[in-house]
This record gives sequence, C-alpha cells and structure tokens, in this order.
Amino acid sequence: MEEWKNGIEGVEGIKGVKGVKGEGEEQKNLNIMRKAKVFMHKSLAGYLIEEEKNNKYLFSYDNNYKGDPISLTMPVEIKEFYFNSFPPFFDGLLPEGIQLDGLLRIKKIDKDDYFSQLVAVGSDLVGAVSVEEML
Repeated sequence: MEEWKNGIEGVEGIKGVKGVKGEGEEQKNLNIMRKAKVFMHKSLAGYLIEEEKNNKYLFSYDNNYKGDPISLTMPVEIKEFYFNSFPPFFDGLLPEGIQLDGLLRIKKIDKDDYFSQLVAVGSDLVGAVSVEEML
C-alpha cells in the first residue's frame, strides 16, 4: 500500500488481520509486528496495530464498540485510521522527561520504540484510555 489514509476499507476480522483492500485493489498481506487492545473506561474500544516498526500503524475500532471516541480526532463512525508514524493521540499518552528516562532504563526499551513504551505504561495512562499488548 503506497499511501495510508482514513477510509480504506476491508480490515478482515482484526483478531487475524490478513490484509487490507482498498477500492479496486487486490488484497495485500500485512506483516503485523505487534498488536494491542485499546480500552475506553475499561471497555474494549479497538485495536492498535504496528504493521511496520516505527512506520505504519492502524487503529481500528472494535465492531461492537458503541462508546465515546478515544479521541475527538478519531471519531467512532470512521472505524479505521492509518498512520505513517506513531499515532499522535497515543504519542500524547507517553511519559516524558525523567519518567521516560526511568521507563527506558528499567524496561530496557529503545527511545524510538513508542509502541513498547505505550504497552509498558498502558495500564496506568492519564485519562479514560488504557492499552494492553496482545501476545
């Protein structure tokens, strides 16, 4: 897929995502590196998928989710959001400064590995959102 954007259709059953189909495109395989469940007020809201490390990400609302959007920039009606870098909403949840330094040192996480940082602190985020890695 040359360009990721909102509105591309066809993520097939998020649990076992096999590919993405856009208008007039053949199915393409996603080599999913890591996935995480995203909760809003402890209810499953959707999934964050890192398709290519530090490069391509997909956030998809769960089909059964009927609550508030996790962010005003990510309305529930759109269902899928594609990003060419770590999604800004999730980036805003990451620790900074001395807390980031401690997290990186204790968990032995690379400073550019935002996905690992997010899942490391995902159960203790500010606000109503929490994140749990899917193994």
